[in-house]
Amino acid sequence: MTRSSRALSRTLVLATCAAALTSVAFADSPGPAAVVKSLADAGNRGDWDTVKAMVADDVVIVDDLPPYEWHGPETPQTFLDAVGAFNKARGRTDGKGAGLTITRTEIDGDGAYVVLRYTYTFREHGRRFAEEGSQAYTLHNGSNGWKVTGIAWVSGHPHIVAAKLKSAAPTTAPAKKPS
Repeated sequence: MTRSSRALSRTLVLATCAAALTSVAFADSPGPAAVVKSLADAGNRGDWDTVKAMVADDVVIVDDLPPYEWHGPETPQTFLDAVGAFNKARGRTDGKGAGLTITRTEIDGDGAYVVLRYTYTFREHGRRFAEEGSQAYTLHNGSNGWKVTGIAWVSGHPHIVAAKLKSAAPTTAPAKKPS
């Protein structure tokens, strides 16, 4: 082996070891998709302290209720207040996201874009509604790990969920008489 090939070999071994150590060091740090799922799960549980801890101080939220966009240091709280007022004015209760599925994740350096597809269900004046949509998240990886910097909800109009029909009791054919 020549001197230059030994040096190249040693460099490759050192680079491989450094990469392995780096991946071990960051193995416990959740990636952007895991952060988004955790944020959505915390929101469904009503754990707003966790939600607030997972978003950046300058987070921007866009949603389909007035005033349609929120930004600034108080964004999480002002958004939650707007959602509460909107729901109360319309007689909505029991809101929850279901079928939380990550459909896209793009990572470029310290930035990420994640799309979460799900169905939002709620009751309005006692009637069940469902709204299928997607929520796009932007994230930044800083000294405290991945933080959500932007959230945008996109959906169609909610639709009434049909009540499940009660199945009729199974009918049995009359027993045949033995011949």
